[in-house]
Amino acid sequence: MKLKPGDRAPDFSAETAHHGGLELSDFANDTLLLQFYRFAGCPVCNLSLRTYAKRHADLAGAGIWVVAVFHSGAASLREHVRVKVLPFPLLADPDKTIYQRYGVESSVAAMRSPKVIGKALRAVSLGYLPGKVEGGGNGLPADFLIEQGVVRHAHYGTHAADTLSVDEALKLL
Repeated sequence: MKLKPGDRAPDFSAETAHHGGLELSDFANDTLLLQFYRFAGCPVCNLSLRTYAKRHADLAGAGIWVVAVFHSGAASLREHVRVKVLPFPLLADPDKTIYQRYGVESSVAAMRSPKVIGKALRAVSLGYLPGKVEGGGNGLPADFLIEQGVVRHAHYGTHAADTLSVDEALKLL
């Protein structure tokens, strides 16, 4: 079931790629942008992470914590995510438990949008080459702005490149 503004954010607890364990309650009094990506070797996902890493100061200045969730294991995240030093944690959810709680879906059309092809070409031109596909290649992204445990905005992607931009996230405050 898809979440909507006003819904209580489902609790989660997961291993991170580099920061130990993390759970929703760690952000009980904060504003959290919880982002769902595909697998760790996804060039389009890595391109998006790069953008968020470059604009982290803007997000932090607005009081937004960022956490990115992948349906890859922590070891795979460490191996494949091209943005090695990120200013925010990456959560490993290889069983897609958190994806299910947040209603994040898959679609065979995930990679068929012209927008995805353009972003994929840009990602590859920057050196973000495809890696091991884990958890299926049809995952769709999603973004949730959560304030004090309540969903304030839910964005469910319709294709693999359909994520909130940093500017869109900042405008939601």
